[in-house]
Amino acid sequence: MDPQKPSQLSAICRPSNSIWLAVIGCAFMGIAGTTTFLTPTPPQHTNRFDIAAQIIFLFTSAALIVAAVAVAYWALRARVIVSEEGLRWRHFGRWTDWKWDAVTDYYLKPYNSDWDTLVVEAGGAKLRLIPFTKHFWRNTNEFRAAVSARALSSVVGEWKALGCRQNELISLEFVYPTSTHRRKVFISTSLWLGSTFGMGFGIVHSSEVIALGMGWLTSLMLGVTVFFTTSMWWVGTFLNMEALRRKRHHIATGVEGISFSDGVHRIHAPWASITRYERTDLGEILATRQRYVVHTSDGDFDFTPAITDFLLLDRIIREQAAEYQFNVSTTETDALGGESACWSGGYAGKGDRIFHYRTRGHRALLWMGTLMTLVLPFAYQIGLYAEIPHHPGDPPPAAIYSIIVLVTMWGWGRYYSARIEISEIGISEHSAFGTKHLRWTEIVSVTESNNVITLHGDGKKVRYWDTIVNAADLDSEIERRAVKCTIRHDKDGKNK
Repeated sequence: MDPQKPSQLSAICRPSNSIWLAVIGCAFMGIAGTTTFLTPTPPQHTNRFDIAAQIIFLFTSAALIVAAVAVAYWALRARVIVSEEGLRWRHFGRWTDWKWDAVTDYYLKPYNSDWDTLVVEAGGAKLRLIPFTKHFWRNTNEFRAAVSARALSSVVGEWKALGCRQNELISLEFVYPTSTHRRKVFISTSLWLGSTFGMGFGIVHSSEVIALGMGWLTSLMLGVTVFFTTSMWWVGTFLNMEALRRKRHHIATGVEGISFSDGVHRIHAPWASITRYERTDLGEILATRQRYVVHTSDGDFDFTPAITDFLLLDRIIREQAAEYQFNVSTTETDALGGESACWSGGYAGKGDRIFHYRTRGHRALLWMGTLMTLVLPFAYQIGLYAEIPHHPGDPPPAAIYSIIVLVTMWGWGRYYSARIEISEIGISEHSAFGTKHLRWTEIVSVTESNNVITLHGDGKKVRYWDTIVNAADLDSEIERRAVKCTIRHDKDGKNK
């Protein structure tokens, strides 16, 4: 088959132009990094840590250039030609020709919760169209239609996820492997502590960034390391700790339905009994903790992405429970303390309503800053070992550290003390610096700027951040009770 003149051409699948943005980005960073490395630096302005950082920076820049060249080469060559005779395709290598009667199977393999990899098998080989972005491959609809219509020798003959097709609906079990998750927690926490240690050294070293010719490379490499390892720690630790708490949970699927057990309760539900299937993102600040909830007429249960073969379980439920309604909730649901923390009387409906800031997301951010603060003294010792000079005009490390400690303590103090209370009489703002109060009849305007809502009245102000727990309920209460409030401004200062 001539690749230039296929008989009765049906479609050509190739990567979209969006891939060139990644190529240009990698090439730019690689070339810029290499150029910076080749810039001469006076010997008296370097130390052992700067030399190590330069070497790491050079290898990183070279890797980016190689990646840009490789991706560009692949993007220019990758093609799947669909014709009346069969498929002709290539990635990095040579052309491969498949007649339609040689195709033995085709199916979807979940790439994530929403996108699928298209897989076609023939002669023991596999053609994969991986969706790195939502519309990464062009003409995939035509490709799928052609394969469905012409690959008549396929075992199953339908575009469905592998493991979800009719002849594959055998009994499958999904659990949380404790040993695997313990190992992941240990590795992710160790890497994060190491990067935090590096961040502390970077802070101590920051006063030398201007004075040393190539000193900024050290801080840059440490910053990149901290960013990636901290992100991994947030996601990995949250997911794996949740998995360890669910070590007794067990989910099984089969032709007839799905069953769940947590060691105490057991639910067995036919597929037809599933009424709703939803995903809840726990936290607006750190939307890394997700729960997938299955609502059935026999009871409800949930699972997290840390369960084994999560993508397959998610796809099986979506494929088999055809009548379900799928909802995604992204509201702030990670408030700590439950309903009892939201009322001054200790339980729902008792006393005044309380709106606080104690969420898992806020607590995680505070712990991150606290751990960085704790390692700063050790990082200072590393700075001494690295022979970083301290000039008389630089601020003393003890003063810098004292400021950081005070900021950390202020953060924890605000976390526990800051809250808004509302009653029939008015609204109160409680903080570490005291209490401010406004009667409902005193409020004349409400403004919002930089995520801070301010209530004005009688020369006084009450403020709160929009990240407060149940912020929508608080806004509704203010709008309902502040009857004399005639001016409300949005974020741009315009009247609502």
